[in-house]
This record gives sequence, C-alpha cells and structure tokens, in this order.
Amino acid sequence: MSIFRIWSVMDECIRTGVSSTATTLPGRLGLRRRAPALYRRLMRGFYPGIAASPNLGRIEGGHRTAAIERPLEDEEQATQDDFEPQPHSLSRGPKKATRVVGSFDHPLLPHPPRNTNIPAMDFLSCYAIAVNEVNASGGRIVTSPTNGAAGVIPAVLKYIIEFVSDDPEKSVMTFLLTASAIGMLFKRGSTISAAEGGCQAEVGVACSMASAGFAACMGASPETVLQAAEIGIEHNLGLTCDPIDGLVQVPCIERNSLGAVKAITAAQLSLASQGVYSVTLDEAIEAMRLTATDMSVKYKETSLSTTDESRLVHDPEFFICASLSSTLPALIRTLIQNGYLDDETVVAWDLIQVGGTYVT
Repeated sequence: MSIFRIWSVMDECIRTGVSSTATTLPGRLGLRRRAPALYRRLMRGFYPGIAASPNLGRIEGGHRTAAIERPLEDEEQATQDDFEPQPHSLSRGPKKATRVVGSFDHPLLPHPPRNTNIPAMDFLSCYAIAVNEVNASGGRIVTSPTNGAAGVIPAVLKYIIEFVSDDPEKSVMTFLLTASAIGMLFKRGSTISAAEGGCQAEVGVACSMASAGFAACMGASPETVLQAAEIGIEHNLGLTCDPIDGLVQVPCIERNSLGAVKAITAAQLSLASQGVYSVTLDEAIEAMRLTATDMSVKYKETSLSTTDESRLVHDPEFFICASLSSTLPALIRTLIQNGYLDDETVVAWDLIQVGGTYVT
C-alpha cells in the first residue's frame, strides 16, 4: 500500500467525522458528537469555495477538507455560494440572556462566559475528535498505533499539511515514516496494547510518535527527533485505560484530543532545548515497560476501576448491560471483596449465569 494511500484514508476519516449529520454516538452512554460543531465554529466567517487548502490537492488521494461544501444543484449555484459567507453573529436569531454565575456584591465581579478560539489547539482537537468519533461509530480508520488512539497521528499530520508545510508530499512521507519508526521501538521494547500497559501504551505512544513526526517535519536533527519522542511519552507514563461501560468513548475521545495538543508541545520543547536533555528515549521506553508491569489489571482496559464500580452500584441498568461483558466476573469479585455486594445479590448473580453465558 502506498504511504499516500494511508494518509488518504486518514484524511477521509477526518472529513467523515467533521461532516457527520448524526448527533449521538452508538452505545448506552448516548454521547453527543462534537466534531461537526467544533468544525463549524472554526470555519465561521470563511468563504467555503475559497477556504480549501491548496496543499491537499497536490497529494495523491488528498481531500480539500478545510471547508465542507453542501451539495449543489448546478455550477451557477456553486459560483454564487463560493462568495457566500458562513453564518455569523449578525445573521443569527435573537440571543438568549447570558447567565452569569457569582455575586455582584463580591470584590471580584463575575465574568460572563465566553468562547475563545485558540486556532492551533482547536484544529488539533477537532481533527482528533473527528477520527475517534468515526471509530466509535464503526467507521473506517487507520490503526495508528491502535484504534483507540487513532486520532492523534492524523490530527497532527493534518495540522502540518494545512498550516505548516510548504511541501505536503514530503511532509506526509517524513511524518509517517518517522512516526512508524518510533512506534516500532515501543512495540519491540515495551507494548502498544492498553490491555497490557494501560493507556500510556496507546495514546501515550501515539503522542510520542506524532511528536517525533512533527519535529522531523520541522527539520530537526535525529537527536532532537528522539528527544521529542521521549518528551511525548515521558509525560504520559502511568496513564490508565479505564473506558466507561467498556466503550472506546469516555475518556478515549477527549484523551486523543489532548494527546495531539501534547504532541505539538513536546516537539516544540525539544526544538527549543538545543539538544540538552536528561532522559533518553530508550530509558523512557524501559520506564514505560516497568510501569506497565507494575500497573494493576484494573487499569488495563478492563473497566474494573473505581469509576465503573461506583457506576455499577448506583445504576441498575448499567448492571444489566454489563452482564454481557466478558470482564464482569472479575468485576463482581472485586465488588464482593470491597463489600459493595451482599449475599442476596451474589445469589441473583449466580442465577443469571447459564453454562458460562450471561443472560438478562
């Protein structure tokens, strides 16, 4: 498979996420999609026909996703819409009264709520969230390095192509090859599986890979690239994998957003350090391996942590749904050991086990 084909699938995944018309993600959590609204807010005030990035058309399989156009009936309508601005504050309906929390009698007066765009962070977050919402809804993604952490690398690469690169084809090759090399080191020296090492092995490794790729695209030396990778993983060590309800949604989607922002920060720190550092990437990988070995199984993609224990006790509906999970027997044992379940509940649990198959 061509390396540009990999990027094409990543790019199409982002496009699918930001242009989705669905409002919620599948699953009991009923989690609301955020990527489309984030993207619309970032595009407010742009002219859709001329906002598309000129770089993407120069890459094989690339899509001009800087502006998502609605279907047009004819070329004349397209020409007209090219210069039609996006809705702005003057074209909206009457605004609701702003709710201010606090007291006007206090020496520090309350601040009214407001939204402030920080473009780099907002675009990175939007791209990463888009990918992971596509993943959560069963769409097509690129495993990079895993499905649960698939948003970090596409988000950072998309940001480079849209806002940084003067040679997008070179950037795609440099970024993906560098990130792959770093991922190989983690896979050989430690793990990229949350079931074995917690989320440090997924979002942490993805952050390290993306940080190295970004530094390489900035023309950094090999030593600086390795330092960027080290910073990216060092500040994810000990990160647990604790998905609510066993779904790759909370906290996974937001965590990819933060991983993408952290990757850029790590790369920038390495570029500003002038080659001076205290911990090598090899040492950081070994530290991650040891941390994974010492980490409790409750924090390795099993949904057995305190968060889900509390949810199970206070939400009977969650208990019924969780009975279909292969990890529930271990969870029941944990609850019994901690005194959350009484003998009657344990008997009821025994009754819904039929030959090792859990039924409701």
